[in-house]
Amino acid sequence: MKRPLAIYLFSGIIAFGATVPAPSTPLSLKDAINRSLSHNLGLAASRLDAAQATEAIELADAGFDWRFSLRNRLGSARTLTEINSGAPATDTFDAEFGITKPFSSGGSLTLGGSGGRTWYDSNAIPDDDKINLGTSLTFTQPLLKGAWQTVNLAPVVNARLGADRSRLQFRATTLDLIRDTETAYWTLAAYRSLVALRESSMRSAESLLAEVVERRRLGAATIQEQLQAEADVANQRVSILNAKQQADAADTRLRSLLGLDGTADAPAEVVVQVLPPEQVSGIDDYRRWLGQVLAFDLDAQVQQSTVESAQIDLEAARMNDNPQLDLALSGSANGEANRFGSLNSAFNALPNDHSWTGAATLTLSFPLGFRDTEARVRLAERSRRKADLRLADIRQALTFTARASWRDLEAARTRREAAAAALELQQQVYEGERSRYSSGVSDIPKILQAQASLDAAKVSWVSSLLDARIASARTARLDGTLLSRHGFTWDDAESRSGSGVGVNDTLPPLKNP
Repeated sequence: MKRPLAIYLFSGIIAFGATVPAPSTPLSLKDAINRSLSHNLGLAASRLDAAQATEAIELADAGFDWRFSLRNRLGSARTLTEINSGAPATDTFDAEFGITKPFSSGGSLTLGGSGGRTWYDSNAIPDDDKINLGTSLTFTQPLLKGAWQTVNLAPVVNARLGADRSRLQFRATTLDLIRDTETAYWTLAAYRSLVALRESSMRSAESLLAEVVERRRLGAATIQEQLQAEADVANQRVSILNAKQQADAADTRLRSLLGLDGTADAPAEVVVQVLPPEQVSGIDDYRRWLGQVLAFDLDAQVQQSTVESAQIDLEAARMNDNPQLDLALSGSANGEANRFGSLNSAFNALPNDHSWTGAATLTLSFPLGFRDTEARVRLAERSRRKADLRLADIRQALTFTARASWRDLEAARTRREAAAAALELQQQVYEGERSRYSSGVSDIPKILQAQASLDAAKVSWVSSLLDARIASARTARLDGTLLSRHGFTWDDAESRSGSGVGVNDTLPPLKNP
């Protein structure tokens, strides 16, 4: 499509007005995104939130680590009979240790050892001074409640799903930041363009005032016309001040996203590139694009993971809605030696000359009524249903959001074309009125009306360019192409996130990268 001449003219005005006062080289959009990824404090905090999920996996896995226990006991006893008979007190020392390994079935295996000595306060009964050593092996296994992997691996699986959700939420935050940075970047560029266009209108108003003053000197204009021209100059000054205030607000917004504060080493203003007048790309096939959006949406992926967690909790609750039936198998061996023997003698007695015990125990217990477990099952069922409904709601809302974003993009593209045509026509109208006024066939009110219409066309044109850029960024955020359009991959974006503020914590793994 052929670009109107006015578009070239006003593009030059914007570029001139935006670059002449620039104190440094303009910051490119990609560099701005790089800066926001590395220095944005909110994203750095989100990275720490995601990194904490890794520790949740460690905590859940630690439940199956080997456990060591040790108990020491030193005691002394003397019965009334011993006191009356003058027998000495009996002193004892016992030590027990155990190593336990929990299993995902809910059972555990414990290897234990014990040692002890019994002696007396005098040597009156030396043969009764004894040393004993023992070893034991115990295996316990729940058979109903608390049994098998469905119940006992639920915390581990939920922790991994939680880590997956944290990573996906961090990615969603990253994309939101990139979208917001792009939006703030072009918003600042648009308001700076408006400042340049307002200043151009100011120069036109001053030129008209100078012409009116000269015509009045020659007697071809009235004092009323001069006052109207002066009022227009004053109005243009107000418009410039308003445009600069809007640009300052946009500058502050972009600074906050880039992690720039008001310290001395921060630039006085963020210098951005000129708002491009070119048309943004549209969406060729809406239905195909909607399919991409639904397949990519990170919020839906997070909720799908929540559905999986709810299903795991439901299965565990159903398994636990049973009586407690536990099987325990145990065996032990003990060797003894008197004080004239030795610790070695007691140890050597274990293989052959020892005492032993063995037992198989089956324990059944259950509450009368099962009210607590049944209530937990109902809670888990409702949580699963709620998770399903929430997922359906997210997908439904996403469909509406995607349609609205697509319509906004198409409307912005159409407005851009209409605004460009209107700007071309209003420029011709204004130039025609100025020419007729110079020839004496027009008057000041008509010129001022044409100037106001031209100013409105300028604002509409810049707004249409900004709306198109914002709508394009939003649609790219929805379908996941926002990273690639700026030359990033997930590895690039995640490696940069928080690096400028010293946050480089390892992110949790993704189930489906």
